[in-house]
Amino acid sequence: MIVRMRGCYTERIRHNLFLAALFALVALPLHAIEAGRAEGTLTIGGAPVSLIHAYAIGGQKNDGTGRTDDIKIVLTDKPLPDGFELRNIESSFPDTITGIVFAIDHERQPSHVFIQHSAGMYDAGYFTKNELYRYRGKMSGGVLEGKVTARKVTTSTTTMSFDVQFAAAVQ
Repeated sequence: MIVRMRGCYTERIRHNLFLAALFALVALPLHAIEAGRAEGTLTIGGAPVSLIHAYAIGGQKNDGTGRTDDIKIVLTDKPLPDGFELRNIESSFPDTITGIVFAIDHERQPSHVFIQHSAGMYDAGYFTKNELYRYRGKMSGGVLEGKVTARKVTTSTTTMSFDVQFAAAVQ
C-alpha cells in the first residue's frame, strides 16, 4: 500500500513537471528577432511577398478617436531610404517598396491598416474592435516585438492576407 502511494506521488510529480515544461515551451517565442527586422509574408492575389524590415513610430494620431498615442508598425520588403519620415508614410510610401502600415492604439489593439503593393494600395481606414486584424506583442526597453496577422481581406480587385513577426525600436 505504501509503495502504491509513492507511485501515485511520483506520477503526480512527473505530470506536473511535464506540464511546466510544456507551458515553458508555449510561453517562449519560437526565436528572437533582431530589432529592425521582420519575418513573414504579405500575400496579394495569391502572390507572396517576404517582409524583412521593421520600423515603428509612436505618438501617432488616430483619425477615428482623435487621440495621439497610436504606434505605427511599418513592415517592408526593402529598406526605407535613409532619413525617410515615418510620420506620414501612408501619403509618401515609396512606389518601389511593398509593405504594411499597422497601427495599434493605446490599448494595443489594431486601429488602422494600410498596404502598399506593386498594383496599388489598400487603406482599411480607422476602426475599433475589428476581428479581421490581429496584433500580439509587447514593448520592452523601447523595442516593440510582436506579430501582426490578417485573414483573407477581399477588395474589388484582389485578396490579401499577412502573417508577420517583427521587432522594431520605437521612434
